[in-house]
Amino acid sequence: MPSFPERLFTAFCRAFAVVAALVPVSAALVLVWAVLSYAFGPSASDGRGLAQIILLTVGTAVAGALGGGVLGVGSALAAEELSPGPVRRAINMAIALLSAIPAVAYGWFAVLSIGPLAAAHPLGAATPFIAASVVLAVMVAPTTCALVTRALARIPSATRHAAAAAGANRLQTTALTILPSLRGRIGAAVLAAFARAIGEATALQILFAALAAAGSTSAATLATWLFSTAAGLHLPNGQVLGLLSCGALALLAIETGCALVAAQTYRGAQWA
Repeated sequence: MPSFPERLFTAFCRAFAVVAALVPVSAALVLVWAVLSYAFGPSASDGRGLAQIILLTVGTAVAGALGGGVLGVGSALAAEELSPGPVRRAINMAIALLSAIPAVAYGWFAVLSIGPLAAAHPLGAATPFIAASVVLAVMVAPTTCALVTRALARIPSATRHAAAAAGANRLQTTALTILPSLRGRIGAAVLAAFARAIGEATALQILFAALAAAGSTSAATLATWLFSTAAGLHLPNGQVLGLLSCGALALLAIETGCALVAAQTYRGAQWA
């Protein structure tokens, strides 16, 4: 029979697990309550504006997730399948450092690097979203790299041995055997990167502000719009609260749905 300290420790762990599970549910319920409480506030024009912001947010996040997916998958394959030991360690260290950089540093890096390019080669209204997609791609690359690296470690050794026995070199084995066997998990990794990208606000807020100051057409994603609008919020303001609650609920729903689908897909994907 477990001792009292063991039972107490188990009870605390279970309580913490319950609290962790209730946090997203509670957040969703609070936002739904806020939407219902202030549902009559947003006007038709505000609703159209919110729908446009959501659409632009999804487009930017998709572009960033795809770019980050390519970077992450390429880095994982280079480190785990195509490089010798010292190069592998260098790549893994670089990815680890990339994941440790705070969002505010990404924002200022984008201002100092992408900003001058955008000013020198303006692309009109597309400028801020192209710049934002580049920033998101770099930010989410460690997510896809980590998931693909974990998947590579689970590929049976017999797969590589069979390819080598058939006369394939390392590059041929990676391109023709390893990469096709990862397609289900790569899709899940890109979806997880999308969930990470769609909620980013800090780095993009800095980038959008710098582009606006430089004269480029400014823009906003849903997360940055929520952040900037809330900064000037004067309570009580039912119309603004209703619109902010709708936006926050939409963002929570998109992120949660993508994360759940990605986790389920990653676990359920079968080796080709």
